Amino acid sequence: MGGLSPASGGRLRVGIFSLTSDAGCQLEFLNLADDLLALVRAVDIVHFPMARTFNQNGPFDIAFVDGVPARPDELALLQEVRRSTKVLAALGSCSSFGGVPAAQHFHDLGDLKKYVYRGMEDLDTLEVFPISRYVRVDLQLRGCPASKWEIMETVTALIAGRLPQLKAYPQCVDCKILENRCLLLEGLPCLGPITRAGCGVVCPSVGVPCDGCRGPTEEPNLTSAIEILTRGTTYPDLIRKFQKFCSLAPEYQEMFDRWRGLV
Repeated sequence: MGGLSPASGGRLRVGIFSLTSDAGCQLEFLNLADDLLALVRAVDIVHFPMARTFNQNGPFDIAFVDGVPARPDELALLQEVRRSTKVLAALGSCSSFGGVPAAQHFHDLGDLKKYVYRGMEDLDTLEVFPISRYVRVDLQLRGCPASKWEIMETVTALIAGRLPQLKAYPQCVDCKILENRCLLLEGLPCLGPITRAGCGVVCPSVGVPCDGCRGPTEEPNLTSAIEILTRGTTYPDLIRKFQKFCSLAPEYQEMFDRWRGLV
């Protein structure tokens, strides 16, 4: 990959866009704190409604998209962003895998509208899918929220004209490096063995089992993982755990087909 040349001269133009989400992934940009000040010396964040009063349209060199298109206007925005940017990054598990909003796939959409919108059931909504269903995605920054370290690595890498070096191995590797106790050995349903590293194992480090929000690692051994996990939890609880963040991850679809009807 060659270096990114600015879309209109000067610094690289960056856009940060929000679709349906809790906006936590965008907040990670602000959580960069002092590092953000260093970052804006090298790039021009021209579109970021969470932090800017006035926002500019494309073209963009880099666009980060948080959330999923749940309404027709959001889908139109996503498609326009894709047309006007060189590198598009899915920011977080919602945009990468459908995230928590994808739970609608396990319920009747009409019933959900009645429960959520109460009196506005005729609201025009879309079935939730990752943004890659609609547009080409160049990079995935996984997690709920996305890792601020991966955000910084992505931006600095693109400035330097290289691909970001994002971890592809399981969470357990980082747990071992930090000498954390293994929660699986304590009978807790931790998805660390099949979940991609990169968050700093913040949950297992404080004794909370990994919920798999960063999605599957490369070639996850689901058969062995499920055999171990079901020693400490029931199948219905385990299914709900897998469905929580990454239910639309392709690696999990065959597993869900086998489990269909158990909950």
